Amino acid sequence: MKIAILTFSQAFSTGALLQCYALATFLQKEGHTVKLLKSNLKVENSWIYYLNSITRCANFRHFRKQFLPPNANKDESFDLYIVGSDQVWNPDIPVKPLDYFFSFLPSTAKRISYAASFGMENWDYNDEFTQQVKNCLQRFSYITVREDSAVNICNDVFGCHADLVVDPTLLLGDFENLYSCSLATNSTLFYYRVSHKDNWGNLVDEIANDLNLTVSQYLPKKRFSFLPIMCGLNTIYPSIQEWLNAVRSSSFILTDSFHTVVFAILNRKPFIVLPSVKSRMGRIVSLLSRLGIINRYFSTIEEARQRRIWNEVIDYDSVFLLLTKLQENSNAMLKNICNKI
Repeated sequence: MKIAILTFSQAFSTGALLQCYALATFLQKEGHTVKLLKSNLKVENSWIYYLNSITRCANFRHFRKQFLPPNANKDESFDLYIVGSDQVWNPDIPVKPLDYFFSFLPSTAKRISYAASFGMENWDYNDEFTQQVKNCLQRFSYITVREDSAVNICNDVFGCHADLVVDPTLLLGDFENLYSCSLATNSTLFYYRVSHKDNWGNLVDEIANDLNLTVSQYLPKKRFSFLPIMCGLNTIYPSIQEWLNAVRSSSFILTDSFHTVVFAILNRKPFIVLPSVKSRMGRIVSLLSRLGIINRYFSTIEEARQRRIWNEVIDYDSVFLLLTKLQENSNAMLKNICNKI
């Protein structure tokens, strides 16, 4: 079957590219031919995006070329169109939000979502746009989402049924070909934040001192050591493979990032989560609740300091019993959907 995926495949985001890679790889392993559709995000419509693509974010571009499927031609047709995963249904991110509800497809085109996310707890948009989205969703053969709040939005706002599935990174689960390091750990605390809207104070240093670890961050480094930073133009973010290796080799992880949590779990790492933007944490809360480890999530720094759970071991044998069942259910659901189309 020829399948087209519409997701944030052009984003300078580790999580966005890894979930795209995971869904495409899963489908390819099932024998399908996969290509990517493109609809620009707001951040991509600027000269800054182009400049970043050849400077500090060049490694993201290299990853796309090496590991992601090719882009589809404009006039190319497919047996099935899939939107997801990531916050593809967050209207604040794309230039044309309705594209991510497949408004541009002919009525006869087969379309589904896989692990789509609204990226918010509640839908708060005007009636006209809401009706447009509702009309688009009614043309979907199947709708699957990745968090409980998305199930509720689909049901309560759009009057459509949505099934809960795991993120593609958890669906695939196997990223061995992207790692270059062994399973051995070192004495580092991997500290990774997507947003810095809240001040976490000195918590990372406190945890590192308690656990006798060195703090490691995923930060840009100089491209050419003999030149100044030049407003960031002479910097480059580590590659996605280096990010994966940093997660795997760490002894502890502190983050606000959904996909960092995913790979912490896949690598059986101790971690805690603090929210930078509380309204965007639904996907993390949903996953941790389903895996029985919601106690690793803290609403505030004060709560984390009071409970000091970083000294407690995560029972990953129990976690993986639950995770395996979720993976099997999502695997079977996606295969079944593809077989029925």
